[in-house]
Amino acid sequence: MNSVRLKDLLLTPVKNGYSPICVDDPTGKWVLGLGALDGCGINVEEVKSVPIDNKKTDPYILKAGDFLISRSNTLDKVGRAVLYRGELKNCSYTDLMMRFRVNEGKVFLDFLEEYLQSEIARRHFMRCATGTSGSMVKITKSVVEKLIVNLPSLTDQKAIAEMAANSTAVIKKTEALIDAKERQFGWLQKSLMDKDFKSYSIHLSEYADIMKQQKIEEVGELKPLTVKLHCKGIEPNERDVQITLSKKGRPYFQRFAGEFLIGRQNFHNGGFG
Repeated sequence: MNSVRLKDLLLTPVKNGYSPICVDDPTGKWVLGLGALDGCGINVEEVKSVPIDNKKTDPYILKAGDFLISRSNTLDKVGRAVLYRGELKNCSYTDLMMRFRVNEGKVFLDFLEEYLQSEIARRHFMRCATGTSGSMVKITKSVVEKLIVNLPSLTDQKAIAEMAANSTAVIKKTEALIDAKERQFGWLQKSLMDKDFKSYSIHLSEYADIMKQQKIEEVGELKPLTVKLHCKGIEPNERDVQITLSKKGRPYFQRFAGEFLIGRQNFHNGGFG
């Protein structure tokens, strides 16, 4: 595996963009806003309209195969990078970003995108970012060029990029399923729960048995349980908790499957299961 500086892979210089005066009405000519670089790709909803007669943006129109890096942002977002794949036609990039192209004979584009979004690259950009305000720091062309890129063979680069793409697809599918479940649950809440539930005269005791509890007299093989917050259920307490029984000490009770447990101090934080 070779290690080279990004500068050695460049086909075109690293170049800052241009920030035009924008208009509200769509013109068919666009400029990416800083929020368009979300760390994983390009959010085409984060664009602004450029006057159609503004020729100053023409040298900054993006082409498929261009790399973009945010040069100014908050510390956790500065240096966000993405490969432009032609997501939006007639689109330029703002002065808060940098653009460059690389030699495809040396590096596979999708592999380099994954590398630029990796922890290695992110740490480099964050470490080198400077600025007088913590809410807006910057990286320079020199910082980008000095990034060390670990390069396997082109064949291995392609295999790595394909593996990463497959993993990303699985993650997005899972996130979509979670989002669908959450929206379904929200609908059920609104549909099945009366907003005026506080006026109900029915008590929990009409649906559940509030059992009288008997203190345990011997610990034996019993282990303590923890009622997790935020509706995350119940699990064994992994801390080395010593159960000490005494008449004046903390009481302990044995629990059985099917019981509904409530953390008395944390019910409002979802401490039940």
